[in-house]
Amino acid sequence: MTDEAVFGVLLFVWLPLFFPFPTRKKILIRCQERDKMSLTFSSSRYRYRVHEPGQVQKSLIRRLRNPEKPKSEEKLKVDVKVDFLWSLIRFGLEDVALKIVCDLLEISDLTNVVLVSKFWKRLVDNEMCWKSRLKRQRRKNVDLFDIVRAEDKSAKEIVRDFHLLDARWRQSKPLAKRRLEFDSFVLSVLQVEAAIVVVGLNNGRVEEWTNFETNSRSMHPHSKGVKTLAKNRSYLLTGSYDATIKVFNVANWTCLRILNLHDVAVWEIRVFGDCFVSCGMDGNVFIVKGEEDFEVLTSLPSRLKGEDRVGVSSVDLNGRFVACGGDDALIAVWERDAIFLRELEGHKQGVISVRFHPLNEAVLASGSYDARVRLWNVLDQTCLAVLKGHRDLVRCIEFLPTRIISADFGGFVKIWQVDDIVQKGDGLETEVVAHASYLPHRGHVTCLNADQRRILSASRDKSVFEATFWSQGSPKAVDVLTRVKQQ
Repeated sequence: MTDEAVFGVLLFVWLPLFFPFPTRKKILIRCQERDKMSLTFSSSRYRYRVHEPGQVQKSLIRRLRNPEKPKSEEKLKVDVKVDFLWSLIRFGLEDVALKIVCDLLEISDLTNVVLVSKFWKRLVDNEMCWKSRLKRQRRKNVDLFDIVRAEDKSAKEIVRDFHLLDARWRQSKPLAKRRLEFDSFVLSVLQVEAAIVVVGLNNGRVEEWTNFETNSRSMHPHSKGVKTLAKNRSYLLTGSYDATIKVFNVANWTCLRILNLHDVAVWEIRVFGDCFVSCGMDGNVFIVKGEEDFEVLTSLPSRLKGEDRVGVSSVDLNGRFVACGGDDALIAVWERDAIFLRELEGHKQGVISVRFHPLNEAVLASGSYDARVRLWNVLDQTCLAVLKGHRDLVRCIEFLPTRIISADFGGFVKIWQVDDIVQKGDGLETEVVAHASYLPHRGHVTCLNADQRRILSASRDKSVFEATFWSQGSPKAVDVLTRVKQQ
């Protein structure tokens, strides 16, 4: 038999046999290299030795799919003479062996692989393996890798920290939780810098807090509640129920301009580049040049419902589009030069929050009083996904590159993984129910502000809650690459 034939037989017999193992956390594989190789595995505390060629694959697959308590004396036997990864090395195919370990296995499977043998552990510890995995995963999660990378870290350490951070987000298990209490409803919250948070209160005050401990400064710019806060490089913008927008110098909080654009309450202000957009319950939407003259660049026409204007409760913009959510359960999409594109239909009640994807300008998320969050492609007017899980009215949402964060009137904050849906974007509506959640408030959540490190939520229970998922130098919760499973 030629070497090529031997190699083909080895791959056919061993690859299907091995790869189902790491997919179950309770299965431990051990290969010991002596005169001949023996393969054992244990499901829970029931162990079997595999020794009979014709029954190996069928028996193992049956055990994995139906892990019932076996007969006490049942044993399967087969003579196993070679480790297939070692065989690949022998035939000069080390790159194939590395590709199997580096690309085909999930990070959680490597805890089993390092227990197989010292040889397999050396494969896992190969730096080229981790550089390959790092390069492949960086393309999918640029936002998280930008946080965990550091010049003095190896590729293995960066991948480890990334998976720890990703696991915290997916399981809603932050490293730290902190709360600030106030004497008035908290309507808006904004993270200005890493350690500085600005809060807008229902009594018209604006307060700045440092490290969630010190009230470094405050002011009373409005006669009514401060409904929205926004910031660009030079200015802090506040919008209030008193129908005014005020512009302050970020450094010293000097009031530079008062804009009377709306007839009634200003509901939201969003900044993009050197412009900002504002909306109000009067149905008006304005795009304003965010420089010294603060010139109104565009005024979007109000929508009518009968003879009444439709109140606009949320707005967002990017480099190409402006989206507005209204009380009529519709989302209006415009181009930046006020060319109307389309209306997105799907929500059953008023749309209270809209956010564009930070990297894909054609993808939009919306939250509604119908307790649903929807994901849209604004170019072809299709709903990509419906996120179901809230029992109360959805109040606000935030859009990160790989996930959506939503909050409701019950005080819950929910985290949804949507990276696969955004990347796929095939126009087919997907129903998503899987999510992580936590309950930070006793009253309904009024505002969210989030990045890849933390979530800030404000509420009518007069508090701001911070959930921190990553901080430099923080202790690692669980190292999935070096921990030893307890049997």
